[in-house]
Amino acid sequence: MANQFPPAASKRRRLAACYLVKDEAGELRLSLNSIKDFADDIFIVMTEKNDEVDAAIKEFGRERSSFSRRDTSLTVCFFPWRDDFAAARNFALELVYDRAPEDPWILFLDADEFLPPERGKTCRDFWPEPTPPPSIW
Repeated sequence: MANQFPPAASKRRRLAACYLVKDEAGELRLSLNSIKDFADDIFIVMTEKNDEVDAAIKEFGRERSSFSRRDTSLTVCFFPWRDDFAAARNFALELVYDRAPEDPWILFLDADEFLPPERGKTCRDFWPEPTPPPSIW
């Protein structure tokens, strides 16, 4: 059962890194490498067809077997740009909630954003276990 309440005490919540990418292949390589050791799931939504971005994603996918975390999933989809950032972001959110094994924390990153290695560990320590939603009376 994906959405168990109360959550199992020994289970930590997953982290999904999510990108909306247009044409930043070089930056995307750096960003993906910065999160590879602490993201459980990586979602990339391409908003334009771009051979360099395709190549960067394929290269990252091939290199995953050498990572310290080999269980990180990688999902890539295309969503045509419609001059509507919200539509692209909502598509990405639907993708995460549709494909992630359970409801994860979602970290949206631009292709030119990256996390230093020590920050990834800090982020991981920040959410060790799931917490129940607050009660509203």
